[in-house]
Amino acid sequence: MTRRRWRHGERRENVRSCDRTPGGTCLSELPREPSPVPCCPACLSHSVARENARSGGDYSAVSDANVRMRQHQSDEHAGNQP
Repeated sequence: MTRRRWRHGERRENVRSCDRTPGGTCLSELPREPSPVPCCPACLSHSVARENARSGGDYSAVSDANVRMRQHQSDEHAGNQP
């Protein structure tokens, strides 16, 4: 195990907690995927595209579908979500 060397003027309090995890990676929870609004064809389309991408292992396309659904819901369903 290698020990971390502190730079001149650096204090332990100034180091993010992420730097203390194995390998210095940040571990955080992913944001929840948006749910389709019932009876909305556009939401259904984005949801189907997301599931098709996931079943094919294309997780970049899954992320893209989530972004498109969030944007659609922001534009079309603002105020309709709980």
